Amino acid sequence: EQGEIEQRDAQNMDEEKNNQRLNDQKNNQFKTFRFCSRKMESFNRTGMDWESFADRLRVLDLSGNRLSSLGVQAIGDSGQLENTVPPFMPYLETFDLSNNDIKTIAPFAFSKCPKLKELNISNNSIRSLGGLEESFELKILNASYNNLRLVSGIGQLNNLHSLNLGNNNISTLVALRPLSMNIGLKELILKNNPVGGYNPANYRSNSNNQHNDSNQTQRYSSLRPCIISFVPHLFKLDNVRVPPSSTQRKLIQKEEKRLQLELEKTSL
Repeated sequence: EQGEIEQRDAQNMDEEKNNQRLNDQKNNQFKTFRFCSRKMESFNRTGMDWESFADRLRVLDLSGNRLSSLGVQAIGDSGQLENTVPPFMPYLETFDLSNNDIKTIAPFAFSKCPKLKELNISNNSIRSLGGLEESFELKILNASYNNLRLVSGIGQLNNLHSLNLGNNNISTLVALRPLSMNIGLKELILKNNPVGGYNPANYRSNSNNQHNDSNQTQRYSSLRPCIISFVPHLFKLDNVRVPPSSTQRKLIQKEEKRLQLELEKTSL
């Protein structure tokens, strides 16, 4: 009888382990979901029940689709409801929306992704940044290859570390001044904007190419210190190391002294 009890206990333990393994597999199944180049225009017309797995997602890739907006519910050209409001994704960290046709991002469009850390909205037709009012954990934002003229709507992102604004229509330094509010910003890409550097829209294919390119390089070199002046916490601008400011040098020296004191204490 004792042997039968032990056998039943062993069977129950094996069954619990199997159930746990199945649950783990179920939970891990949709941590990463890629739905790319599927002509997707809205969340409600994909034939999928997003709510059934959205709460487990860590990575969502919707690149190469036909989304024209985000965070919007409206009647489309076909007369049907187009819902581009993302489902509640409490653990989503990486969201790829590149290579769509997004023109509009509604306010608070990403509020259902409270853990979002990396967002790619490159290669769209976005005119202004929005929807990130509550994306306080965002660290990486790629908004290159859009139609941005002004940097706004991201001043509250204190954790933003890397920002790519390359290949937009930013033409004035004033349009970049709001970046001074992003105290955590370390890496900024601005290349191929009218504000400086090589601008394909103004580049003519003729014998003066080399001369024009040289002028653009000189102009950008003169603008670079201006950009750094109001974003002094930058480490890299267009992938080129920024010389540390006086404030940064003091912080570095202070940190070096602190580390030296700790090293001396441990050696005693």
